[in-house]
Amino acid sequence: FGSGVTIAGTGMLMNNETCLTGDWCGFYRYKGDPDEHWMEIYLDVGDGVIVGVGRDDFGEFVIDGRFDEATKECRWEKGYLGAHNVCYTGKFDGKRIAGDWKIEDVIGAFCIWRKGHGNSNADIGKALHAALATPDPPGDG
Repeated sequence: FGSGVTIAGTGMLMNNETCLTGDWCGFYRYKGDPDEHWMEIYLDVGDGVIVGVGRDDFGEFVIDGRFDEATKECRWEKGYLGAHNVCYTGKFDGKRIAGDWKIEDVIGAFCIWRKGHGNSNADIGKALHAALATPDPPGDG
């Protein structure tokens, strides 16, 4: 996106923070486990702050973190209501946010995208492999 994109027909500039605000869906995985744990999230991003709410197979959660407009890096804590917190670190590539998560010594990867903006399985797989620092699967080279 660079510094932003023009919204078709309006002449208005949309920055990365504006692109990030809204409904997201995606999944997380544990390192070494191919099972996908789906999640739905609403993010509100402005002035470098990320807040949100969501739910996944574990339960409902809140999100509190930061977005760096220059590097497109996102960092947040996903706090399950009445339970533990999970630290997320990822990067916005203009289509999705992909990265890794950590709870104490348990780690994994995640990939989320705007609802209604489909992503190919190959794109998501590459984003997850990069987040887990593993080589691309055979044939995806």
